[in-house]
Amino acid sequence: MTGKYNANGNTACPHRHCFCPMSNFSNPKPICRLVTIQDVENARAVNNLAALSMHNIDNAFSNGVPLADRTHGVWGSTPGEMLHLSGNGLVKYQFESVHDLIGPKQSKQKEKDQLDALHQRIINDATRQSDKDFPRMTVRNGITDGTKMAATERIGNLVILLCVAHTTDGMNLLKPGWTEHHITGKRFRDCIKLQLGFEKWVNESNPRSEVTNSTDLLGTLIKEIQHCFPRQRGNGWNLPKMHSLAYMPHYMLKFGMAQNFSGQIGERALKSIVKDHAQQTQRRPDVFAEQCAAREFEELVLEWAFEDIKPQLGLDFVRVDNTNPNHYSGSGEYEANFLACDNRGRGGVCVDWKDRSKGKLNICISPSLILAIRSFAVENNWMGNIQVTGWTRFKTSLPGLDEQVNFHASEYLYGGPWYDYAMVQFEEPNIERSQTVSPAKVLGFFRYDTVGVPTPSLVEDGHSRDEIYDQSMRDVNVYAVVHTASTYVPWSKIEKDFVVEFKLGPVDTCIYIVKVASIINPLFVFEDYGGSTGEKRFCVLPNSRWGRYFGSRINP
Repeated sequence: MTGKYNANGNTACPHRHCFCPMSNFSNPKPICRLVTIQDVENARAVNNLAALSMHNIDNAFSNGVPLADRTHGVWGSTPGEMLHLSGNGLVKYQFESVHDLIGPKQSKQKEKDQLDALHQRIINDATRQSDKDFPRMTVRNGITDGTKMAATERIGNLVILLCVAHTTDGMNLLKPGWTEHHITGKRFRDCIKLQLGFEKWVNESNPRSEVTNSTDLLGTLIKEIQHCFPRQRGNGWNLPKMHSLAYMPHYMLKFGMAQNFSGQIGERALKSIVKDHAQQTQRRPDVFAEQCAAREFEELVLEWAFEDIKPQLGLDFVRVDNTNPNHYSGSGEYEANFLACDNRGRGGVCVDWKDRSKGKLNICISPSLILAIRSFAVENNWMGNIQVTGWTRFKTSLPGLDEQVNFHASEYLYGGPWYDYAMVQFEEPNIERSQTVSPAKVLGFFRYDTVGVPTPSLVEDGHSRDEIYDQSMRDVNVYAVVHTASTYVPWSKIEKDFVVEFKLGPVDTCIYIVKVASIINPLFVFEDYGGSTGEKRFCVLPNSRWGRYFGSRINP
């Protein structure tokens, strides 16, 4: 389209939109002279397009096709876009740098395999999370091999690299390379956090003033990438894609959020128009395009015909999630019968699974869930029978989220225990609600079936044990049993730090029975692999809030 030469170390003007030499491409705050239509016309008039590193091509854009930018023409209308600039570009080179940080070429292969194994372990953990709103990840070739990855998968793997860099094992593997290049672990992690925040921020609608003022912070990010991911290959960080990254605020001021000029739209069109139809062609070069077009036409005819007869078939409806906070559904249902106990809570529990196969396998429910229900009853002077209905998988609506969230709390699912984490809201007098939230491991969901027994809601409403029993009061609330962190972790801290360390508190003081409505957000949590005690956990800022991590630092 633009007629530019392929960029290499000897190209005079390797970037399509400016006159900058390759040596200026790593500048975090470049000041460029942009290519104009007049520049190209002047060079063409004296047969000197080579001075602009351009071929003398004859296409629609060189023949005066009118564009919105009458000054810079097609050269000012082809912005760098994040799919190829970042996912298929800079992040790929960052993973190459991580490979070389551990050891150049084929050296220290054992350590690289260990890093790949740790990366795979955290990705496996990522598949067992309540928070699914994360970029797609892959374990296809390992983290140190950036090939055979889609652009979005590289962004997902960058998130996992951030997690790896927080674990004890990950720091031990990366520390020798960090030390050699004078990189601190904190600086390495902060660089990735800022980069992930920028990836989200550019695709959001931001005030024009914020975009204008973002150049300093973006310059800081570019310097940090170059420092924390030293690159010795090729031209180092003197890359056209790095130069385009520095100009992203310029593109956003001109075209709006980066989503407006994303390459993903064209990639999706390529898949639907060409790749999806390729199997239904003869795959002969001379007729391939024609046959793909025919298959696309046939598909469109069928789609239009189906849309036309939908009302006659009674299929003209749209499925939507019920976002009513009181709407929920559970699966993995069981009935747990707590037999009479003594004043120290010692008594039997019988579990009857709705799915009989679980009973045959002798699958139990969480011992901590049993402890919580039994302890609450004894504390309120109830030693008699209690029957509850519980679920190992619970789907519910949460405030601020468009789709319902699945929580798992099972002793055995897909080969092992699966307990999701969530952010839980507590209430304390004289403390703001924003400060009384805590990450928690969800141990199960249940509802009281027995009437006349003390329950958290009835006791909270001020009813005595005898009053509840005499009036056969029933509690219809659904509860969750949660094992919380030892201290509160407010959202403000997670939004500030991106990844926050916490420890689950003692079982005797930090297991609570809460109403399902107290769960306010799903959470991505991973362990400190290699840690001395195995108690340390880290929670990650939800993807929907990443953009403000970058945006809030523009005008602190």
